[in-house]
Amino acid sequence: MQDKETKINNLRKKIDEIDSQIIDLINLRTEIVQEISKNKAIGPAIRTGREAEVLRKILCKAPTNFSKRSIVRIWRELVSAYSQMQSSYSVGLCAPTHSVGYWDITRDYFGSASNIELYKSSKVLLQKISDDRSFIGVFPHPSNNSEADWWKNIGIGSNNQTNIIARLPYGGKSIDQFEELEAIAVASFPSEISGKDRSWLIFELNKKKSKDLLVKIAGKLGIFGELVGQLEESENIFLYLLDVEGFFEVGSKVFESLLNNEDGIVSIRSIGSYAL
Repeated sequence: MQDKETKINNLRKKIDEIDSQIIDLINLRTEIVQEISKNKAIGPAIRTGREAEVLRKILCKAPTNFSKRSIVRIWRELVSAYSQMQSSYSVGLCAPTHSVGYWDITRDYFGSASNIELYKSSKVLLQKISDDRSFIGVFPHPSNNSEADWWKNIGIGSNNQTNIIARLPYGGKSIDQFEELEAIAVASFPSEISGKDRSWLIFELNKKKSKDLLVKIAGKLGIFGELVGQLEESENIFLYLLDVEGFFEVGSKVFESLLNNEDGIVSIRSIGSYAL
């Protein structure tokens, strides 16, 4: 019995030593981040592409018997704290319903110390993002709310600088969440390519199409994905939102050659991308 207690005490001492090493490494990382902040050009502290690249490498090294979602949350807390140190930002959450669930995934992604404000109007939140480059907005994924139409206003009019930068939670929804919800982060600084990305494209058509036909039409153009939202703006304006493979830069001219009157395609535009 005494031998077991001695062994347990020794193991606990090792854990204490490891905890101390973790703090030392956090201190060292903090010093390096501060040095980077002093020497880099002014710009957004959040770099979604770089963050995703690093996180993918970390997850490859994670122990198989340790929750990967816990690894993601620990790392997101760290990187969010460092982002705030470099350039303070605030987060607005548009959640007229299921606010607790959306608040949960927003806090997990942007860190528990982040300032999060609740909005009931998507238009008001989009205008806030447009007016303040240090402000990030989070909106319900259309798959959770079929009536959500905030996406149609991204990148146009007074919101011409806004675009999608991330999908929450990282890696998609999980049964571990309070509610199985997904959300989209929008900012007025661009998303960046990570090497493993998806984009949201809006197809404007002058003819109504079924979900399957629209996806088939996109496939003929070399655009592969799924329909996540649709709106009938008027008798001759139908908007279809597709989540597609690859990184398509906002404002890209690549779609101009793909417009096809036969299929009723008036325009195709990217409203941002997110890293996987």
